[in-house]
Amino acid sequence: RDIFAPDGTTEITEKVEATCATEQWPVSECTDGRWLPPRCTAAPWVSGAPSPWCAEMLMGSPLWSPAWYEGAFVQLGFNFSAVYLGGDLRAEIKRRTAAGDNFVFYWWEPDTLFSSVKATPIALPSWSEACAARYTDEPTTSGADCGQRVDRLIRGLHAATYRSEPDLANFHDLFTISNGDLEAIMFATREGGGDLSVDDAACAWLQNNTDVWTDAVAHVTEDDNIRYRNRRRRNDAWNDWGWIVVVVAAALVGAFALYKAGSLLLTRYRALRASHFTMKQDRLKRLQACVDAVHRCDHPMVVVRLDVFEQFGKLPRHEDVRASLVFLDTYADVLAFSHAKPVLFVSHQWLAYHEPDPDNAHFAAMCAAARLVAAERNEKPEDLYLWVDFCSVPQRNRAVQAAAIRSLPVFASACRFMVCVCPPARHKNLGTVVDATTYAKRGWCRLEMWAMLCQAQGLSRMFVYEGDGLRPVAARRGWYKEAMRVFEGEFTVEADKAR
Repeated sequence: RDIFAPDGTTEITEKVEATCATEQWPVSECTDGRWLPPRCTAAPWVSGAPSPWCAEMLMGSPLWSPAWYEGAFVQLGFNFSAVYLGGDLRAEIKRRTAAGDNFVFYWWEPDTLFSSVKATPIALPSWSEACAARYTDEPTTSGADCGQRVDRLIRGLHAATYRSEPDLANFHDLFTISNGDLEAIMFATREGGGDLSVDDAACAWLQNNTDVWTDAVAHVTEDDNIRYRNRRRRNDAWNDWGWIVVVVAAALVGAFALYKAGSLLLTRYRALRASHFTMKQDRLKRLQACVDAVHRCDHPMVVVRLDVFEQFGKLPRHEDVRASLVFLDTYADVLAFSHAKPVLFVSHQWLAYHEPDPDNAHFAAMCAAARLVAAERNEKPEDLYLWVDFCSVPQRNRAVQAAAIRSLPVFASACRFMVCVCPPARHKNLGTVVDATTYAKRGWCRLEMWAMLCQAQGLSRMFVYEGDGLRPVAARRGWYKEAMRVFEGEFTVEADKAR
């Protein structure tokens, strides 16, 4: 309460380089390196409702414990947005600490990071089997509302050594070192802000903490001790304590090295396992979805008559003109309508991140292109219907939108013609020129062209409009061949590839 605003939120004022991994969650999305829980996106923003700005929780990647903490945010009602900084996370933590900022981050301990970052741990409800059983890999449906189980490094001793070396066996059984002791050693090293090597830091700790380990090396039976001493006298001239000190020092150095290697391997293993599992599941889902979607509409096909579309005066959002649209609810409806009426699939590249045609540059081109297609193929303009993404696909409800996108192959197969509208224009956010060249590079544009190309004689009914007349796509062999490489196309949101 002393750090954040009364509603638990704070405005994001620091621009950071955030990133999302390719594989995300089944439903939720990571946009511009951030994930927002539902309570941080609900509207309207009235008194008592969550602020549109949620406090940042800095994390490394969505693949770190996928959806565990994001799901806990939802279950516990935290106003936290997750910001994924990848390999820049450590540097950003140090930078904000040096600036005196108040912030929340995810990290493991013990680690040398905490030699320079004085942080207060946030304790979530303790892990339990019941809590873990409620976990799923989707943040909005996961029921896990606790912290994760503590991962402990495992040490081992060979069975033969355990039987033949009673001192080592007892040391193995009795000696323990706490996170606090490990931190003390880490912080004494150069990496942790001290001036000692790892070996020297371990030796210094041994010399200053004899009460911690002397009981472990002394706790042996008399018979075992005598047998061990006699064998050691025959083999070398080392004194007992000198040898034990070396063993303890080596064990501490080994434990530190094992911790570092184990932490790295564990992080990489978790990320790799999550990535492979997600990729496999996504591929299976997409293959099955493609097979199922050939003759099924997950969402009605939505078209609009050309003269009605022209009266809009701009490219409208689906929800704003729903009453003027024609909904074909079933696959049978789609087939019957497409046989009776010509339908034109209109494809174009968006000219801004969040709206397709902010300056009305494409709307006029779409109307002109549609009338040229009608004239080219001897169709009456008043009989021509259009399928246009922004008004044919729901925009506000992501689940319904996803259903419409899954039905794109059905929609394309029902369209008699396709026109790629790409007159030269300027992208409002990027300031770059958008034209036929950039159109062919866009992932969504390639998907729409590919769906039409899969039709029998589909290529012969495809056109491109660049503002100065209609041209057949078939004349641009290299252009449409690139469209077949959908997954090599550019996506503003990489997670869209999985959709």
